Amino acid sequence: FSTEGEFSREFSSFQGSSSNKLRKHLRNTLAGRTISEAREYRSVVESFGEAVMSEDSNSQVHEWTVQIPSTGGIHLRGVVTSVDASIDPTKEKLSSGSGSSPPFALLLTHAHSLLGGRGDMMKPLAERLAQKGHLVLRLDFRGAGGSSGWASVRATSGEVDDVLASVAWLETQMGVTAVHVVGYSTGAAVGATALDANDNIKGLVAIGFPFGG
Repeated sequence: FSTEGEFSREFSSFQGSSSNKLRKHLRNTLAGRTISEAREYRSVVESFGEAVMSEDSNSQVHEWTVQIPSTGGIHLRGVVTSVDASIDPTKEKLSSGSGSSPPFALLLTHAHSLLGGRGDMMKPLAERLAQKGHLVLRLDFRGAGGSSGWASVRATSGEVDDVLASVAWLETQMGVTAVHVVGYSTGAAVGATALDANDNIKGLVAIGFPFGG
Protein backbone atom coordinates (compact mmCIF):
# COMPACT_ATOMS: atom_id res chain seq x y z
CA PHE A 1 0.00 0.00 0.00
CA SER A 2 1.41 3.32 -1.09
CA THR A 3 -0.24 5.54 1.51
CA GLU A 4 -1.39 5.25 5.11
CA GLY A 5 -4.89 6.27 4.01
CA GLU A 6 -5.09 3.39 1.55
CA PHE A 7 -4.09 0.96 4.28
CA SER A 8 -6.70 2.44 6.66
CA ARG A 9 -9.51 2.13 4.09
CA GLU A 10 -8.64 -1.49 3.39
CA PHE A 11 -8.39 -2.33 7.07
CA SER A 12 -11.71 -0.58 7.84
CA SER A 13 -13.39 -2.68 5.15
CA PHE A 14 -12.14 -5.81 6.88
CA GLN A 15 -13.36 -4.55 10.26
CA GLY A 16 -16.85 -3.86 8.98
CA SER A 17 -17.29 -7.29 7.39
CA SER A 18 -15.92 -9.09 10.43
CA SER A 19 -18.19 -7.28 12.89
CA ASN A 20 -21.15 -9.16 11.39
CA LYS A 21 -19.46 -12.41 12.39
CA LEU A 22 -19.22 -11.25 16.00
CA ARG A 23 -22.83 -10.05 16.10
CA LYS A 24 -23.94 -13.45 14.83
CA HIS A 25 -21.79 -15.17 17.43
CA LEU A 26 -23.12 -13.02 20.27
CA ARG A 27 -26.66 -13.98 19.26
CA ASN A 28 -25.94 -17.68 18.91
CA THR A 29 -23.24 -18.43 21.48
CA LEU A 30 -25.49 -20.41 23.81
CA ALA A 31 -28.17 -21.34 21.26
CA GLY A 32 -28.38 -25.10 20.92
CA ARG A 33 -25.71 -25.69 23.55
CA THR A 34 -26.07 -28.42 26.13
CA ILE A 35 -26.25 -27.39 29.78
CA SER A 36 -22.66 -28.54 30.33
CA GLU A 37 -21.40 -26.55 27.32
CA ALA A 38 -23.20 -23.43 28.52
CA ARG A 39 -21.71 -23.80 31.99
CA GLU A 40 -18.25 -24.35 30.47
CA TYR A 41 -18.53 -21.17 28.41
CA ARG A 42 -19.71 -19.22 31.45
CA SER A 43 -16.76 -20.51 33.48
CA VAL A 44 -14.35 -19.28 30.78
CA VAL A 45 -15.89 -15.80 30.81
CA GLU A 46 -15.83 -15.69 34.61
CA SER A 47 -12.20 -16.84 34.69
CA PHE A 48 -11.27 -14.15 32.19
CA GLY A 49 -12.84 -11.47 34.36
CA GLU A 50 -11.16 -12.79 37.48
CA ALA A 51 -7.79 -13.01 35.72
CA VAL A 52 -7.99 -9.40 34.57
CA MET A 53 -9.02 -8.06 37.96
CA SER A 54 -6.99 -10.30 40.29
CA GLU A 55 -3.64 -9.62 41.85
CA ASP A 56 -0.65 -11.72 40.87
CA SER A 57 -0.97 -15.28 42.15
CA ASN A 58 1.78 -17.26 43.81
CA SER A 59 0.93 -20.27 41.66
CA GLN A 60 3.88 -21.28 39.53
CA VAL A 61 3.17 -21.59 35.84
CA HIS A 62 5.07 -23.67 33.30
CA GLU A 63 5.63 -22.76 29.66
CA TRP A 64 6.56 -24.81 26.63
CA THR A 65 7.34 -23.40 23.20
CA VAL A 66 5.86 -25.50 20.40
CA GLN A 67 5.75 -25.43 16.61
CA ILE A 68 2.39 -25.73 14.89
CA PRO A 69 2.05 -26.44 11.15
CA SER A 70 -0.39 -24.22 9.26
CA THR A 71 -1.40 -23.90 5.62
CA GLY A 72 1.05 -22.97 2.88
CA GLY A 73 3.98 -24.58 4.67
CA ILE A 74 3.81 -22.00 7.47
CA HIS A 75 5.20 -22.93 10.88
CA LEU A 76 3.65 -21.10 13.82
CA ARG A 77 5.31 -20.44 17.15
CA GLY A 78 3.02 -21.24 20.04
CA VAL A 79 3.50 -21.17 23.79
CA VAL A 80 1.56 -23.53 26.05
CA THR A 81 1.02 -22.32 29.62
CA SER A 82 -0.24 -24.40 32.54
CA VAL A 83 0.27 -24.87 36.28
CA ASP A 84 0.36 -28.61 35.65
CA ALA A 85 3.95 -29.62 34.92
CA SER A 86 2.83 -33.06 33.76
CA ILE A 87 1.12 -31.55 30.71
CA ASP A 88 4.20 -31.38 28.51
CA PRO A 89 3.34 -30.90 24.82
CA THR A 90 6.93 -31.59 23.80
CA LYS A 91 6.53 -35.22 24.90
CA GLU A 92 3.93 -37.83 24.02
CA LYS A 93 0.45 -36.85 22.93
CA LEU A 94 -2.38 -36.84 25.44
CA SER A 95 -5.38 -38.94 24.50
CA SER A 96 -8.82 -37.38 24.50
CA GLY A 97 -10.77 -38.13 27.67
CA SER A 98 -7.74 -39.42 29.56
CA GLY A 99 -7.19 -38.41 33.15
CA SER A 100 -4.30 -36.16 32.16
CA SER A 101 -6.11 -34.53 29.25
CA PRO A 102 -7.85 -31.21 30.07
CA PRO A 103 -11.51 -30.95 28.96
CA PHE A 104 -10.90 -27.74 27.03
CA ALA A 105 -8.23 -25.18 26.24
CA LEU A 106 -8.02 -21.43 25.77
CA LEU A 107 -6.45 -20.09 22.58
CA LEU A 108 -5.15 -16.51 22.83
CA THR A 109 -4.90 -14.48 19.63
CA HIS A 110 -3.14 -11.13 19.35
CA ALA A 111 -3.59 -7.75 17.63
CA HIS A 112 -2.76 -7.09 13.97
CA SER A 113 0.73 -8.33 13.12
CA LEU A 114 1.50 -5.37 10.85
CA LEU A 115 0.73 -3.03 13.75
CA GLY A 116 3.12 -4.77 16.12
CA GLY A 117 0.92 -7.59 17.38
CA ARG A 118 2.54 -10.83 18.54
CA GLY A 119 1.74 -13.65 20.93
CA ASP A 120 3.91 -12.43 23.78
CA MET A 121 1.68 -9.38 24.22
CA MET A 122 -0.83 -11.89 25.63
CA LYS A 123 1.65 -13.47 28.07
CA PRO A 124 0.43 -11.73 31.27
CA LEU A 125 -3.16 -12.77 30.52
CA ALA A 126 -2.02 -16.31 29.64
CA GLU A 127 -0.29 -16.63 33.00
CA ARG A 128 -3.30 -15.32 34.93
CA LEU A 129 -5.67 -17.70 33.13
CA ALA A 130 -3.30 -20.63 33.72
CA GLN A 131 -3.25 -19.76 37.42
CA LYS A 132 -7.03 -20.17 37.32
CA GLY A 133 -6.48 -23.77 36.25
CA HIS A 134 -6.81 -23.46 32.46
CA LEU A 135 -4.62 -24.88 29.72
CA VAL A 136 -3.63 -21.89 27.57
CA LEU A 137 -2.04 -21.64 24.14
CA ARG A 138 -0.96 -18.29 22.76
CA LEU A 139 0.31 -18.15 19.20
CA ASP A 140 2.16 -15.86 16.85
CA PHE A 141 0.14 -15.40 13.67
CA ARG A 142 2.04 -15.97 10.43
CA GLY A 143 4.67 -13.30 9.90
CA ALA A 144 4.67 -12.29 13.57
CA GLY A 145 7.06 -13.11 16.40
CA GLY A 146 8.63 -16.50 15.86
CA SER A 147 6.28 -17.68 13.10
CA SER A 148 7.31 -18.00 9.48
CA GLY A 149 5.56 -16.48 6.48
CA TRP A 150 4.04 -13.08 5.85
CA ALA A 151 1.19 -11.32 7.60
CA SER A 152 -1.74 -10.13 5.50
CA VAL A 153 -3.18 -6.62 5.59
CA ARG A 154 -6.75 -7.87 5.90
CA ALA A 155 -5.83 -10.66 8.35
CA THR A 156 -8.39 -12.95 6.74
CA SER A 157 -7.85 -16.41 5.29
CA GLY A 158 -4.23 -16.95 6.33
CA GLU A 159 -4.70 -15.88 9.93
CA VAL A 160 -7.98 -17.77 10.17
CA ASP A 161 -6.11 -20.85 8.94
CA ASP A 162 -3.62 -20.25 11.76
CA VAL A 163 -6.42 -20.33 14.34
CA LEU A 164 -7.87 -23.51 12.83
CA ALA A 165 -4.42 -25.12 12.73
CA SER A 166 -3.91 -24.26 16.39
CA VAL A 167 -7.28 -25.75 17.31
CA ALA A 168 -6.39 -28.94 15.41
CA TRP A 169 -3.03 -29.08 17.19
CA LEU A 170 -4.71 -28.76 20.59
CA GLU A 171 -7.07 -31.57 19.67
CA THR A 172 -4.41 -33.99 18.40
CA GLN A 173 -1.50 -33.10 20.69
CA MET A 174 -3.25 -32.16 23.93
CA GLY A 175 -6.37 -34.29 23.64
CA VAL A 176 -8.86 -31.46 24.22
CA THR A 177 -12.33 -31.67 22.74
CA ALA A 178 -13.26 -27.99 22.97
CA VAL A 179 -11.45 -24.68 22.53
CA HIS A 180 -12.44 -21.17 23.56
CA VAL A 181 -10.75 -18.28 21.76
CA VAL A 182 -9.70 -15.21 23.73
CA GLY A 183 -8.85 -12.62 21.09
CA TYR A 184 -7.55 -9.07 21.31
CA SER A 185 -8.40 -6.50 18.60
CA THR A 186 -7.81 -8.12 15.19
CA GLY A 187 -7.25 -11.42 16.99
CA ALA A 188 -10.86 -11.21 18.19
CA ALA A 189 -12.10 -10.60 14.63
CA VAL A 190 -10.08 -13.53 13.30
CA GLY A 191 -11.45 -15.72 16.10
CA ALA A 192 -15.01 -14.69 15.23
CA THR A 193 -14.45 -15.74 11.62
CA ALA A 194 -12.97 -19.08 12.67
CA LEU A 195 -16.11 -19.86 14.71
CA ASP A 196 -17.99 -20.63 11.51
CA ALA A 197 -15.37 -23.12 10.36
CA ASN A 198 -14.88 -25.42 13.35
CA ASP A 199 -17.59 -26.71 15.67
CA ASN A 200 -15.01 -27.46 18.36
CA ILE A 201 -14.52 -23.73 18.89
CA LYS A 202 -17.15 -23.36 21.58
CA GLY A 203 -16.84 -19.72 22.56
CA LEU A 204 -15.17 -16.36 22.01
CA VAL A 205 -14.06 -13.69 24.46
CA ALA A 206 -13.47 -10.54 22.36
CA ILE A 207 -11.25 -7.80 23.81
CA GLY A 208 -11.36 -4.51 21.93
CA PHE A 209 -13.12 -5.96 18.89
CA PRO A 210 -12.35 -3.66 15.91
CA PHE A 211 -15.83 -2.68 14.81
CA GLY A 212 -15.81 -0.76 11.54
CA GLY A 213 -18.23 1.37 9.62
